[in-house]
Amino acid sequence: MSASSSTSSVTESGDASSIAAGRVQQMWRSLLRQPLVGLSVVFILVSASVAVLAPTFQAWGWLRDPTEFLDYQPHLPPSLEFWMGTTSLGHDVWARVVFGARAAWQAILAGTTLALAVGIPLGLLSGYCGGWVDRVLVFAMDTVYTLPGLLLAIVVSFVLGPGIGTAAVAVAIAYSPLYFRVLRSQTASLKSRGYVEAAIAAGSPSLRILTRHIFPNVLPSLPVLLTLNAADAILITAAVGLGGDLAFFCRALNFLAVFVRARNQQLLIAP
Repeated sequence: MSASSSTSSVTESGDASSIAAGRVQQMWRSLLRQPLVGLSVVFILVSASVAVLAPTFQAWGWLRDPTEFLDYQPHLPPSLEFWMGTTSLGHDVWARVVFGARAAWQAILAGTTLALAVGIPLGLLSGYCGGWVDRVLVFAMDTVYTLPGLLLAIVVSFVLGPGIGTAAVAVAIAYSPLYFRVLRSQTASLKSRGYVEAAIAAGSPSLRILTRHIFPNVLPSLPVLLTLNAADAILITAAVGLGGDLAFFCRALNFLAVFVRARNQQLLIAP
C-alpha cells in the first residue's frame, strides 16, 4: 500500500512539473504570436547586435570614433553622412548613441544577472524553509529594500569607484530584494500544493523539489520584473555616472532633445 502511494505521489509531482514547463512554453508562444511583441523582440535583437559589434563596425569604417570632436562641423542636421547630426562640439551623435548603448547593455546584463543570482535562490530558500531562516532573510532583504536605489548606487560607486562592474553591483543590491520578495511569496504558496506535498512524502530531496516542482511554476513572473529592472538599470547607471561610455549615450540623447526643440522637428523620427 505504501509503495503504491509513493509511486502515485512521484507520478503526480512529475506531472505537475511537466505541466508547469508546458505552461511556460505556451506563455512564450502566445506572446510571440502578438505583432507588437514580435516587433519588440526584433528591435531588441538588432539593437543588441549593433551595440555588441560597435568596435567591429568602427574598425571597418562604418562608425566614427565617438570621442572625436572639432573634426566635423557642429550642429549639423541628420544626413546620409551623419545619421543623427553632430553635437555642438562636432561629435557624431549616431556613433555616441551606439557606443553608449553598448555600455547600457553591459550594465543591464551584468546587473540583472547578479540580481537574479542573489534574489532567486534566497527567495526559494526562504519560502520553502520558513522558520528562523525565513525571518532572518526577510529582515535582511527588507532592510536593503528600504534604502533608495539611487542613493544606494551612489554609495556603491563612492566605495568601489566608477565602472560597469560597479553599476552591476549597485543594480544587483538595489533590485535583488524584488526578486526575493516575489519568489518567497510564491514559493510559500506553492509549498502547500498537493504535488509538492506528494513529492515531500515520496522522499524527494529538497533541492529537487525546489528546482523541478516549484521553480518552473514561479518562472512566468520573472520576465515582468526583468523588463522593469532593465530600464531602471540604465537610469541608475546614467544618473550616478557609472558607465564610461554610457555618458555618451545620455549626453547624445540630451543633445537630440535640445536640438529637436530648437530647430529640427524631423529628429523626432530618427531616434
